[in-house]
Amino acid sequence: MVGLTVFILIVIGLIIITIIFSKHFFKIIAGLWSVFFIVLVILGVFLYFDIKELQTNFDTAEKVILLNEKGNIVAGFSIKENDDPTFFSDINTYNVAYQQQNYAKLQGSAYKLLITQKQLFDEIRYIDVIGYPVDREHAFDYIEGTTTQQKAAEYIAKENNVPVERVLAQLESEFSTENEFKGYLFAKLVGASLEKEGANYIIRSYKHDKIEVYPETITFKLIEFLPQFIFDAFFEE
Repeated sequence: MVGLTVFILIVIGLIIITIIFSKHFFKIIAGLWSVFFIVLVILGVFLYFDIKELQTNFDTAEKVILLNEKGNIVAGFSIKENDDPTFFSDINTYNVAYQQQNYAKLQGSAYKLLITQKQLFDEIRYIDVIGYPVDREHAFDYIEGTTTQQKAAEYIAKENNVPVERVLAQLESEFSTENEFKGYLFAKLVGASLEKEGANYIIRSYKHDKIEVYPETITFKLIEFLPQFIFDAFFEE
């Protein structure tokens, strides 16, 4: 909102200048106004088409989604429409690239790279883990910890009164590495967050520094200067 306030003050200032000096510098002021409005129109056109492109591709194109916890990438996956997620087993490679700020390597051939903060999932209470409910706090404990499959199996078994060996066997049959299981838990959290709002939720989260987006097209470059209702209007069309 700071950017919008500055924008409004600039417009008011230009109006005042126009009124005061219109008699002497009318042609100059008129020329400046013309350039100003032309720029606004061009930006508006680019913004419109960029948002429409984001609407079209966000749900269907491949996305790489990573979790940044205290400056380190700890889990991630990629996903396309109607495809099962691919959980990353070698998460350290992504962490190294992130430390080097090599976003192009992180993105690869995907349409978008999304790097989320833990705060993005504050409103999530439970996720479904192989058919059993697991609360958000335990899910993050497993994502951030070690021997996660064993700990998750023990928790699920205790909470649901089932043999821990059965749960652990199911986890080990579905996920070949601990990092893949972490990616699965992270994907469940992402799905719970995005399932109702999609791309517009990304816009709002970006404005509140809960998510990084690469590449940053004009929509994301102008976010600080535009109120949220403008984006809401676009996405409600």
